[in-house]
Amino acid sequence: MKKVKNLKKRIKYVLSILIPIFFVNFLVFTLAWTNPTQTPPDANPPFPLAVGLTEQFKDAALGVGGIVEVLGIHLKPGAQTQPECNESTRGMMWLDKGGTEEASNLVFCRKVLEGEYAWEVVELGLKWPDGEGYIYNEGDYEDMWVEGFFGGGDQWKDTDHLFLEHYSSPGDHVTWVTGEKIDLAGISHVKADIDGVTRTLDVSALNGFYYIRIHLLFGGVAGDFLSIVASTSKDGDQSENDAIESEFHGLSANIYKVWLE
Repeated sequence: MKKVKNLKKRIKYVLSILIPIFFVNFLVFTLAWTNPTQTPPDANPPFPLAVGLTEQFKDAALGVGGIVEVLGIHLKPGAQTQPECNESTRGMMWLDKGGTEEASNLVFCRKVLEGEYAWEVVELGLKWPDGEGYIYNEGDYEDMWVEGFFGGGDQWKDTDHLFLEHYSSPGDHVTWVTGEKIDLAGISHVKADIDGVTRTLDVSALNGFYYIRIHLLFGGVAGDFLSIVASTSKDGDQSENDAIESEFHGLSANIYKVWLE
């Protein structure tokens, strides 16, 4: 009889512990549960941003209250329309991708006057052509020029000039060409200081983006030709041009300056 009483006491003791625990857990889960507003999976919350290595995308804006430290930023506006620059977008940066044959620009929305806002291009590094129209100036902007059509000869970039020299065989031909197309809208002439003589190419009839090429060609009995060319072809020879100006010259040429007017 005494053992039965002791067992009952133990059962009551255990139940006195388990029942409150069960009741508390029931309340927690009941109060935390919210019925979905729509039939699953609609209205389910998206996955949160995580610290893992898996790439994640967020369709809406992302707000951060502190300093953001990143390894790099890749601006990809896609099909989105560039917003109007106003009070709500002030401080925004946007990649203006440009149209066909147009350069891309990084633009910044800023307040220019009280109540007036404007997108302005962010200048990155050297402006090319520079403020005076130079696309080469005694060593400046040499990285903008690359080797073009080649048929035999030598060429190199010296401290203050671009050098060309062809071999004396039919078809020998060396070229410097701009690595990128240049907008010739509103430009009348391309001029070059070559061996102290100013050479001029008329581009007034052209409107749009063109490569500027300077060729040195072995012309045989007729003599050696130096040509300034504007063309939509980057690696073409003299026959591929939209505008060309050729003059007799020696077997080498030193190009000190090239500019737009």
